[in-house]
Amino acid sequence: MHIQGIGHEISPLILDVIKSFNIPIVQTLHDYGLLCPNTSFISQGTVCEMCKGHRYYNAVLKRCKRNSLGASLLACIGHYLHALLNIYGKNVDLYVSPSKFLQRKMIEHGIRKEIVTISNFVNLNQFNLSEVGSGYCVFAGRLVSIKGVRTLIEAAKLNRQVRVFIAGDGELKDELQKEILKHHLDHVMLLGHVNADELIQLISGSNFTVLPSECYENYPMSIVESFACGKPVIASNIGAIPDLVIDGWNGLLFEPGNAIQLADRIQYLFNHPEKAVEMG
Repeated sequence: MHIQGIGHEISPLILDVIKSFNIPIVQTLHDYGLLCPNTSFISQGTVCEMCKGHRYYNAVLKRCKRNSLGASLLACIGHYLHALLNIYGKNVDLYVSPSKFLQRKMIEHGIRKEIVTISNFVNLNQFNLSEVGSGYCVFAGRLVSIKGVRTLIEAAKLNRQVRVFIAGDGELKDELQKEILKHHLDHVMLLGHVNADELIQLISGSNFTVLPSECYENYPMSIVESFACGKPVIASNIGAIPDLVIDGWNGLLFEPGNAIQLADRIQYLFNHPEKAVEMG
């Protein structure tokens, strides 16, 4: 039997029944939910692994879940219960991880079952491979703090030559719009939600894409989609990102949250379009 997702909503009784018939169970991992009560290794907007070693009480102390004491307590209790009953340890035979990074984290946090890596993928027939860039870069993702969009805006202030298209929506939309107007960032455009076909066209016309995440990305599809369009990626050196973006080969890496480094990387690829084509 194959279980998609974290599976915390699956009753332990169901897993026990399945195993009673000697049916192997394979679970696909999509985030860090088996290891972190907040599922993301994020607490109050920053990377956190304080719950390592079953110290889930830290989720309550830091109110990791939606900054709510109640939600954090429930998540904490749930993780202690699963650990006490050993629900996954005794039932799951094999884990499937999309990234080597998540596989390593599972091992670091004490998961002893076999973990194999099967990368996410896309249908190349749905993408437009293009070497020609039109003098802009693209960010595609949620407009939330952990995606590094504030850092991208700061980098844009330092580099006004390159047009920056930001595709996505989220809680920071109004804040970003005010910052753009305040600093006269006419080269930065908030596009809001963009459908899949339009996004592919947008990426295909770019010189490169930017992923300035400040969290442990698992296997960002935006990177895969950029590569499918023949575009290099400038991305932060965190989580599974450096497993995909090899600095100087198919993109450039920078220190998470470092707007000066990001601006430098953007300027370099913009000034060297032949390198962008080569990397792409």
